[in-house]
Amino acid sequence: MRLRVAVLSILLSGITASEAASQTAEHVRMRLGVATATERLLDAVMKGDQGAVRELLRRRADVNTAQPDGSTVLMLAVERNHTEIADLLMRAQANVNAANEYGATALFVASANGHVALIRRLLEGKANPNAPLLSGETPVMAAGDNG
Repeated sequence: MRLRVAVLSILLSGITASEAASQTAEHVRMRLGVATATERLLDAVMKGDQGAVRELLRRRADVNTAQPDGSTVLMLAVERNHTEIADLLMRAQANVNAANEYGATALFVASANGHVALIRRLLEGKANPNAPLLSGETPVMAAGDNG
């Protein structure tokens, strides 16, 4: 029954079978309007939509949600230099020391990209400046490489 509903939803939405097959289940659910709050949070962070992030956090979306590689929504906000969104996530108790499968943390991402304001904010939030990647490089080393 659930499969029939999913197929019918895809047909009614205008998504072709090849489009659906080439997208992740998360993207298909987004287009169908049935994404979870956590998936919508990930999408809002990627788009830099502060209002949507604020509303989803108010609705208790998982602030520590991660992509399959372990990258959190905080890391994505930092990568895109969305300072205000990163601040919202941190105030909602995002784990500043969460690491992806390579060992990268939000502070490493900020350091590697030279996002000084975010580096300061993450350090104020108790991010570990010595948390190494699997290769051994730390946020301090990455910041030094980027001036």
